[in-house]
Amino acid sequence: MKASVQVSRGIESLFGTRDENIRLIESGLGVSTKLSSDTIEIEGEPDPVARAECIFQDYFALVAEGNLFKNGDLNSLLRVVTADPEVTLRALVNSGKQRSFGKKCSRRRPLRSADISKPSNVTTLYSASVPPARARLTSPSRWRFRH
Repeated sequence: MKASVQVSRGIESLFGTRDENIRLIESGLGVSTKLSSDTIEIEGEPDPVARAECIFQDYFALVAEGNLFKNGDLNSLLRVVTADPEVTLRALVNSGKQRSFGKKCSRRRPLRSADISKPSNVTTLYSASVPPARARLTSPSRWRFRH
């Protein structure tokens, strides 16, 4: 069986260094691919061809939505997707995104004994966060002392 997928931008990271990502898909699914001017042609057994087609379509849709893939990241994702037929590339990418609901809590890190074991650390921490008792703040970067 043959299938073809329309190629869009981001094809470089899909192929990867020395075509390692394409070879991973080919060996993992037992298909062969051929790149033409504007399509990727997939050839092999019907089920693996349909699976490879789905992976390519997910990839190009994710790139069109603004997702950027680094070569090592995409290779890791493709290893999981080719090994598990229940997982799609889109679902795997979306599951890895950080989600934030509501207001983020910013918690200050408490001082540890390692932070105050050296006198230079204590001086640095103190001088950066609290003005001296007789100082007046004139700008964020300068202290002016009163006499």
